[in-house]
Amino acid sequence: MKTGDTVTYASDVHPEYTGQEAAAMEFDLEAGMVNLKFQDGQLLWVFWDEVQKCVKGVEES
Repeated sequence: MKTGDTVTYASDVHPEYTGQEAAAMEFDLEAGMVNLKFQDGQLLWVFWDEVQKCVKGVEES
């Protein structure tokens, strides 16, 4: 995963965003977190294991 990649939020920690696509904006390597920007403009810091990367329409864990 890199900055600008489209990912799917797969966790239920923030249920209003579960299953939604977001853009990876920045990373905190020490904490293992990524800052996601959702289509409504909301920014959320989430753990890497809470997202799935989307590649050419196919989701990867």
